[in-house]
Amino acid sequence: MMNRVNFPFNYKAIGLSVVFLVASFISYSPQILARQAKPIRNNARKSVTTVQIKLPPAPKTGTLSGTVKGGKRKGGNCPDVTTPLTALIATYRLANGEDYLWGQTIDERPTFWVYVPYSLSASRPGELRLQETQANGDKVLTTVVTVNGTSPGVVGVRLPVGKTLKPNQAYLWQFVVRCDPDNASANQFVSTAVTRVQPSPVLANQLRNATPSQKAAIYAREGFWYDAVTAFASLRKANPRDAQTNTNWQTLLRTVHLDNLAGEQIAN
Repeated sequence: MMNRVNFPFNYKAIGLSVVFLVASFISYSPQILARQAKPIRNNARKSVTTVQIKLPPAPKTGTLSGTVKGGKRKGGNCPDVTTPLTALIATYRLANGEDYLWGQTIDERPTFWVYVPYSLSASRPGELRLQETQANGDKVLTTVVTVNGTSPGVVGVRLPVGKTLKPNQAYLWQFVVRCDPDNASANQFVSTAVTRVQPSPVLANQLRNATPSQKAAIYAREGFWYDAVTAFASLRKANPRDAQTNTNWQTLLRTVHLDNLAGEQIAN
């Protein structure tokens, strides 16, 4: 299924926002990062194993931005909720005042994480879309995974086999809840960007010899946001009542000011 997208969208609109940014306009706010990092130092001592979480600076090249939360839309099969559809991602403030949503991964097929306040089903499916460049140079959002059969909560969707990210290239991804299959304007959207980076040989060797909990800590320390969320979410799903695991999960989400989602279940 191929979905053509016209760029740019209006940031003030409720729907999807996609803006291509000129490199000279991109910067990040040290104050924002400092404010995000502060809770980590304050809360790490509460866990037996200290978890240090690093947010890397925004790329110095032009890239993509989007929206972290789905806006309220009328109609369809998505009732009003207190907490909207939300992408689990860091938000940077650009020099022009706009928000830049982005994270790094070392996985060629990363998992993208969103909080979905609705159950997903055949009549109300979710869709993971990835922006790809066609042979003619056009950029389109392609549906790569359809999701149903999940309960409300934090949902992870991995890129399927055959869809991989090239190193050092920013991609836009979008998660859509199709509230009305016949009316796209009723659907809920979140979108953000991802860049795949390659680990050093030393780091790759550390990861090969690490336990799952050690891998999670390494991902967080090295600033691989998508991999850290995937690792910590897997640990929490496997041990939902473990105090240390829950503390680390809360610490991770607090880094990006999403600790209000820390108590939500990892959906099936």
